[in-house]
Amino acid sequence: MLSLKKSAEQDTGEKVLQAAFFLEKGLTETIQDYTHITLSQYKLLAELSMIEESSQKELSKLLSISRPAVNKLVTLLARKGFILIQNSQVDKRETKITVTKEGMHQLTDASIIAKNYYKNYFNRLAPEEINLLGEIITKL
Repeated sequence: MLSLKKSAEQDTGEKVLQAAFFLEKGLTETIQDYTHITLSQYKLLAELSMIEESSQKELSKLLSISRPAVNKLVTLLARKGFILIQNSQVDKRETKITVTKEGMHQLTDASIIAKNYYKNYFNRLAPEEINLLGEIITKL
């Protein structure tokens, strides 16, 4: 017979997922309100800025999203002028993607917004609670 009561682990897991969803949803809305990019586009720009140039295949692996999803993000960012798509010098069938100056500007703005979003959100916690949260996240 199945128990209708939730275990403490299930309850905690659901609360963590709920909090993570809530934070990401709020961050997504905040970034979109103040910049010209979505959270997914922000993540792609951030990853690309750290490696200077990449292919869509590499970005798909790095971001753990499908190639069609990467293709859609790349197409949108290229239309906005935030990334540059060029044929590879080594293999003409492959394209290399780089962040433009405008893309870096958007990334910087979105990074500041994200940092302030989290800072404002976590200001509700006492320093001891923030330290405990950091320990928990590190453990996970």
